[in-house]
Amino acid sequence: MEIAQAADVVAVGTNSGGQVTVSGSFPMDARTQTFGQGSLTVTQDAATNPPAQSYVIGSTNRAFNAIKLSTGATEGARITQITLTLAGTMAATDLSNISLYDGTLC
Repeated sequence: MEIAQAADVVAVGTNSGGQVTVSGSFPMDARTQTFGQGSLTVTQDAATNPPAQSYVIGSTNRAFNAIKLSTGATEGARITQITLTLAGTMAATDLSNISLYDGTLC
């Protein structure tokens, strides 16, 4: 973006209300600005992902997956939804009260 000429700026005096003379060195270019959009990488967290195992129906406080969400350098991200899909032989009634934890399992 730039201000091409003095006539592109209109100003009036705060007290007088009269038009103010604009001067300067034109064109006046803005510095280059880069606009970007953030990114999000989803990976399995190998350091904390539990091994394959069997759970007793009704057991509590069991970790069954560990994922890592990492944003890029441009901006952070606010996660608004994560959809989990059943896989394997588990029935939907075998699982309830799913919670997400940031860090240590409570």
